Amino acid sequence: MLQRRAVSDNDNNFRRLSSLGDPFFMRSVHWEDEIDRAQSAAEVIVLARDFVASLDDFEIAQLPASCKPRNFASASDITSYAFDLLSYEITTNDGTAKVIFKLAAFFAYASNRLARFHAPSPRLSDEEIRRFVPRSSEK
Repeated sequence: MLQRRAVSDNDNNFRRLSSLGDPFFMRSVHWEDEIDRAQSAAEVIVLARDFVASLDDFEIAQLPASCKPRNFASASDITSYAFDLLSYEITTNDGTAKVIFKLAAFFAYASNRLARFHAPSPRLSDEEIRRFVPRSSEK
């Protein structure tokens, strides 16, 4: 079972930006909440697969070849797909643009979450530890 994690200001800023003028937003909150609850990269990968499976065949058919969903087996598959979607030059404001935006919003959010799993944990120096841990003689 996924546990709830605190939502950061960065997450909330992304949600505000992704919701501008997009009726998909109300449904996307569900996916963003699921991503926020993911406790591992593997869980985010499963969510990405579920998200793509939830798309209509019509939506997928509208996509140019370079933006069609792929096999997601690793975190790098998700981040490279997000990059490809965000890099695609949209020249019209039709259904294709809406589907690309929908995918880009999800995969950018998923990539952001994946980056947190791979970020190095801060390591305190011995000097910093001594400042915060009382010596036995100070008790």
